[in-house]
Amino acid sequence: EKAKQLLKEAGYPNGFKTTITISGSSPADVDVASILKDQWAKIGVELTLDIKESGVVTAWVANASYPDMVFDSKWGTATLYNKFGPPPNSMNSANADDPRIHELRAKMLDVFWDREKRTPIMKELYAYTMSQVWYLSMPSQWLYKIYQPWVKNYDAEPAVGYNGKPWRFLWIDQDLRKKLGF
Repeated sequence: EKAKQLLKEAGYPNGFKTTITISGSSPADVDVASILKDQWAKIGVELTLDIKESGVVTAWVANASYPDMVFDSKWGTATLYNKFGPPPNSMNSANADDPRIHELRAKMLDVFWDREKRTPIMKELYAYTMSQVWYLSMPSQWLYKIYQPWVKNYDAEPAVGYNGKPWRFLWIDQDLRKKLGF
């Protein structure tokens, strides 16, 4: 009932119709979108699933040229150092271009390797972006990453050099490596 009330307050007393574009290459994403469709129908939102070939969706996301919404399974909003780079940016599929985001993102990148300074900025950035609802955060699977303890300043990120910043601050602690028998 609360969702229906919020829709009414937003000017949609009878709900609305919208379309979400989704890649057919991920059955799990199609399943999640189907659950969204079912749940949203209960509050008056008629969601059409527009299932496209993966290349079409990728191009639309990269160019922010999809019609209404896109099901984009890129990481979560916690990876805000990528997701909210100024458009055009293929990671920023919402095409969000907000001065507050740019300010917080710049502050965070200035202290990126200092977890104690970075964490409060990320929390503020996360709270702000969630309040703007550019993205609907969806559940995701667990992802495990493994790395050696002697690789320093590395937190098992999935790629080296993302966000245009080379990882020149990585190093190998040779003493620890030898101590552990490698």
